[in-house]
Amino acid sequence: MNMLHTLISFTPFMVCLFWVIVFVLDYRRHDPAKKVLTWFLLTCTILYLCHALFFTTGRHHPLDCIWALCSLSVYPIFLIYLRTLTKGFSDNNRQYLALVPGFVFFLILLFNPGSSLDVVRTALFTVQIAVVLVSGTRMLQEFDREVESCYADTEGRETGGIKKLLIAFVITSIISAVASALGRSFFGGDDRLLLAVSLLFASLLFAISYIGYTREFSYSVMSMETEEEEEEAVPESGQDSEETLGRKLDELMERKQIFLEKGLKINDVAKEIGSCRTYVSNYLNKTKGETFSDYINRLRIEHALTVLEQDHQIKNIALAERLGFASEQSFYRNFKKFTGKTPAEWKEEKKRN
Repeated sequence: MNMLHTLISFTPFMVCLFWVIVFVLDYRRHDPAKKVLTWFLLTCTILYLCHALFFTTGRHHPLDCIWALCSLSVYPIFLIYLRTLTKGFSDNNRQYLALVPGFVFFLILLFNPGSSLDVVRTALFTVQIAVVLVSGTRMLQEFDREVESCYADTEGRETGGIKKLLIAFVITSIISAVASALGRSFFGGDDRLLLAVSLLFASLLFAISYIGYTREFSYSVMSMETEEEEEEAVPESGQDSEETLGRKLDELMERKQIFLEKGLKINDVAKEIGSCRTYVSNYLNKTKGETFSDYINRLRIEHALTVLEQDHQIKNIALAERLGFASEQSFYRNFKKFTGKTPAEWKEEKKRN
């Protein structure tokens, strides 16, 4: 077995091992989501070590039991990570029941090596893929809606990158299952094919690890930033009518133009008008059909059009700062969202008219 073949086979394992070390070194300071992700990467490290040994030796034994345990635990742990990221840490032990099949297979293969369980394992693996894809996507979407209802600027808080990785993770895992079924003999004759598959796994695992490690925003952070003190919350019986609340909102936006404040949160608005976050959010959803983020950013873009009418030469970055956007990219994206045009296209159209 040549050195190149061995290196290719061990690449995903080495990527996972690198990130496990990075995560473990900072483990105590991690939030709950990153701690779960650490366990996910540790499981992947052991799994891809088993894969590497299989592709270099042609045998699973005596690692069959460990390989089965890890292969059937990766998806449940990843789903727990997504749940912790989007819903916070839960001490409900029922979420760990999904790990039971992996331990069952581990015990069977430990005491009965060579047992033929591939069909059952593949069926369970397929079910796990479907559950993670459906449940994970739903949790990420719900989290994004919650973010939009709390923050004017959602940049760096939304989960668009994780959604794409989730889909890529599913596709790659399907390829992984096919690769395992084909076995060493299929890849042994052509290192280029093994290299392509190995690099695909390694790249995805690196991306998941990097995004997870650098992401600082999670449900636990959002809870701390938007939590309302009980004594400051206005009881439901003391809330204004929808008409009164709407009038207060309009007056606040016109008089103080609070929508131009950078880092604006719904709590800030609720406090100004003597209401609570939930009531304001429900009002915007019901009467305006908008999330808090869309409501504020629409007002910002309407104000931007007024500014552009007066100063055609103003730069996008200066206008974005003036409007309270977190970045020029955020301003550009919202401008196109609410006008259907880019700032340059809007200016050009105004010149022609």
